[in-house]
Amino acid sequence: PLEKVPVLFYKTINQQQLFRTAQQLQKRFSPLEQAQSRFLLISSSLDITKILAEFLQSQPLSELTKAVRNAWFFPLIFEQNFVFHYQPIFRLKTGRVVAHECLVRAHDQQGNFFGAQQLIDAALETNIINEFDELIRNICLQSLSKLNSDTTFFINIVPNAILNNPIFPENIATQVEKLGLQPQKIVFELTEIAKIACSSQMQQIVSRLRQKGFLIAIDDLCSYTNFESYFLDFCPDIIKIDKQLVRGCSEHGMKQILLKSILESAHELGCCVVAEGLEKQKDINFCRNIGIDMGQGYGLGTPQLTLHKSPVDLGIKQLQVAS
Repeated sequence: PLEKVPVLFYKTINQQQLFRTAQQLQKRFSPLEQAQSRFLLISSSLDITKILAEFLQSQPLSELTKAVRNAWFFPLIFEQNFVFHYQPIFRLKTGRVVAHECLVRAHDQQGNFFGAQQLIDAALETNIINEFDELIRNICLQSLSKLNSDTTFFINIVPNAILNNPIFPENIATQVEKLGLQPQKIVFELTEIAKIACSSQMQQIVSRLRQKGFLIAIDDLCSYTNFESYFLDFCPDIIKIDKQLVRGCSEHGMKQILLKSILESAHELGCCVVAEGLEKQKDINFCRNIGIDMGQGYGLGTPQLTLHKSPVDLGIKQLQVAS
């Protein structure tokens, strides 16, 4: 069969028609076809004598459809309409709150709500995850300085984002000091949403963060992360076991074996362990009984604008799963 002949679509539109045109293209072409196709926006009629030079600057059509699909995201960035909700982390042995994880949220002018995962996905699709990570971290620290609390806070960071800043540990330490915060009360969660570009450089950054007094946690262990690599490379203070392994652990033999193995290894290395995604009482009981240090999940406490201070009675109270 003959190979497909390239086809050029050329359409003159005004700015108001761009969104609709992009939607039509998205429906007409499959994701693979969008990746193989190219688009170019020019402000004047196409000059045939310059067509090659123009199209050397073209991008995959998928980039245009992604930008249109995430058009809601850019006004949030420009206006910085972000707030933080704080999810409590409990000591499973006592039921007391020992820390909070900072979770970003956003509302647009139409009243639409956007959760952390939606925001992260949009930042990834629009290729500004590094800039988004830095912006959100700065807003988060400023928000913490206004809480006037001595509790510990977990803050997510994207490793590849801080690799671009060789003096990140020094800069963040200075920023924290100016805001009146204590490094010992801040835990940076390394979130692996992409393969770390330079592991050795990241090791140095983690080491210098520790020297400044910050704690290091590995987020979603057993989900994205390479278990052995993260333990060996970063020697974290805390590991957070992914909710996929935690949920249903009280009734799943293989999950129980894996949890006990991770817990034993972590404790031998001096790491504290947090079980994420705790929703059911039976799972909470199992994690507490095998010696997992801390727990987090909707069954214990939901993210709120204010800090959670009351302990929970893990032995008596039948905890409800939040909708």
